[in-house]
Amino acid sequence: MTFLEMDAQYAVTEAVKGMKDQAQEQHMQGLMTDISEACFPICTRNMTKPVDDKCIENCTRIYIDSWNMMSRTVIPELKKQSGLA
Repeated sequence: MTFLEMDAQYAVTEAVKGMKDQAQEQHMQGLMTDISEACFPICTRNMTKPVDDKCIENCTRIYIDSWNMMSRTVIPELKKQSGLA
C-alpha cells in the first residue's frame, strides 16, 4: 500500500469516526430532551416545592431502563422483519 493510499484510508476512517461521534452526540442530546419532557412535568406538579432531585433521578432511571428494554425487544424484531437478522 502506498503512502497516498494509507493517507486516504486514514482520512476515510477519521471521517467515519467523526460521523459516528456526531450521531452519538445527537442521540444523547435527543435523549436528554425526551427525558426532560417526560420527567419535568411529573416532578414539578407541586410548584410550591422546589424540584425534587430524587424524583428527576428516579424518572430518568426508569425512562432509560424502559428505553433499553424496548430497544432489546423492538430492534431485533425490526431487523427480522426487514430481513437484516
